[in-house]
Amino acid sequence: ALAAASPGEDADSPAPRSPGMKYTHYAPRGRLSVVQGPSSAEVTGWIRTALAEASARGERTAVLAFDEHAAGYAGERVYALGKLDALHEAAQRLYGVLRRCDEEGVTYILAEACPPKGLGDAVMNRLLKAAGHRVVRL
Repeated sequence: ALAAASPGEDADSPAPRSPGMKYTHYAPRGRLSVVQGPSSAEVTGWIRTALAEASARGERTAVLAFDEHAAGYAGERVYALGKLDALHEAAQRLYGVLRRCDEEGVTYILAEACPPKGLGDAVMNRLLKAAGHRVVRL
């Protein structure tokens, strides 16, 4: 006989397990990785190269960038997360941006990391969960 699942054990339940957990399960269908590096220039350069290689393989690519760096990705599908000095914007926009990636059939997504200080810690936490903790450290 199969044992009945105990309350709160149903993994498919849409109900949040606790406050603040409401959207943490959301991950895009495309492969998302978070890129961290010693400087924004190195991160931008690495992401541009990786996106070009992914495009050449036939992937539909996108980058999640902060406003300060978005111009560095000319010609790419760029989703602006907001300003680095206003991380509440990134916290609010992240899941909508990931859903847009799904709607547009994006298969390969790279996201800029932000400093994990203050609200940046929450933004990085959400990004890392959405990425299944795939991180590229330069």
